[in-house]
Amino acid sequence: MRRGRVVYPLVALVIITAMILALPRAQDQLRSRLGKAAAEHGRDVYPSPELVDFWKAFSRALADADPGPDGLHRKLTPPDAPWAAMTADWTPPDVLEVSYEQLSGLQASHAGFVRDMLSSPRLPPLPYEAGSRGIVTSCTSKSLQVLFVTLSMLRRAGSTLPVEVFLEDALDIESSACTRVLPALGARCRHLGAVLDTAPMKSAPASFQIKGFALLCSSFQHALWLDMDDFPLADPEPLFDADVYTHNGLVTWPDFWAVTASRHFYRVAAVARPPPPAGRASTESAQLLLDKARHGATLLLAVYYNEYGLQYYELLSQGARGQGDKETFPAAAIALDLPYYQVEEPASPVGHGWAEGYALDAILQHHPQDDWARHQGRRDPDPAAPAAPAAPAASAGPADPAQPRPLFFHNRGIKADAAQIPQTVFDTKVRMWYSAETMEARFGLDLERAMWDDILETACELRLDFPALRDLPDVCERALGAYDVLFRDDAPEEKAPPTERR
Repeated sequence: MRRGRVVYPLVALVIITAMILALPRAQDQLRSRLGKAAAEHGRDVYPSPELVDFWKAFSRALADADPGPDGLHRKLTPPDAPWAAMTADWTPPDVLEVSYEQLSGLQASHAGFVRDMLSSPRLPPLPYEAGSRGIVTSCTSKSLQVLFVTLSMLRRAGSTLPVEVFLEDALDIESSACTRVLPALGARCRHLGAVLDTAPMKSAPASFQIKGFALLCSSFQHALWLDMDDFPLADPEPLFDADVYTHNGLVTWPDFWAVTASRHFYRVAAVARPPPPAGRASTESAQLLLDKARHGATLLLAVYYNEYGLQYYELLSQGARGQGDKETFPAAAIALDLPYYQVEEPASPVGHGWAEGYALDAILQHHPQDDWARHQGRRDPDPAAPAAPAAPAASAGPADPAQPRPLFFHNRGIKADAAQIPQTVFDTKVRMWYSAETMEARFGLDLERAMWDDILETACELRLDFPALRDLPDVCERALGAYDVLFRDDAPEEKAPPTERR
């Protein structure tokens, strides 16, 4: 069998042929739902004048606090520090070369930015819709089909939270994926440039930088950031009413690695008492909870750190694994002496073994309210935070007081992309994650099977809506073939390649 060609079971070919002759009722219902969503999408207006005015003022503050073009260099190998191996007295080695002139310049620009941000009358209030709650994410035109799977998993978990999707290219906003498909899942596409292009910038944000700018430009006061490949295992909306959030206003989750911030960062940020490096793991930033009313300044300072990542990514990670935006939000809260909570339950690796070894495919993160309740007896909550009743428990399996429930499943390895994932299945012939029995016992459903149901929808019913799939006429057949390899005892729902629209 040659690479790229698959011999499919006869039953799958019969199903495809039959479905080409007649569209299924489920597909008709889907098209009707998409049409209604498209009409709603047409009434959306973005950005607001208040947001544009804020950005014009804030961009000037960013430019005025430019620390200069020189990046920071390492004199030694970056630290490799697994969190599980840390001892209470561990301190990361300082591997950066920072001259007195560099340190002085960084200190002056940081202090000037914080001063302008907190006290300057030239900066208007950060605009958002008071009391609003929602999910913020971003993707590119090539990954819209991956985001569709994540949003489908979100709705399968019972969430009705609105979603704002930030895109870099204005042309993507007019695609049928943005005008028809994603609105049907309660998501609105936003062009980040519609805000950022209204004022000069040193360079357009890219990659890790986008998260902070997207949160800044979102309309929600209470925002849950989700990477485009991060599946909620339960409705996340109760988190906004949970004690852990109302007491802190900022919640983060742990990575597998230790904090490796340079001591120079705390000098730059004028932090008198730096937290102990072994006090927490580094941050895995695929998910983040933030209240703009309480942590608006944290958000703005995190954007500053990301705008000047050439210096601050090095100061905060020193080249260690995962270097990027991950530490910018906790660092900003620490610099401003504001409360935040990072989940203490370690992240759990999820992967699969095959002939070539073991592949780490996903990271399992846990329920912050469960974690907070378990540890708050030895914490000193912020006394200024408003009291709130405990949130209704989000269901993702049986609750165990000694073990926080799983809540987020970050599919960081092999993406749920119909253009790529079938070949991985043909090569390995194994599931990526746990067995179906283990999945159902831990999460209440076979998560991998549910993901594949959504992949088939992108490949077979909505291919023409996604730019990355539009020119792949065999993507439905390949996805069905991969599905058969993984779940041959369970026939998929009937799927057919989409017909060209008139």
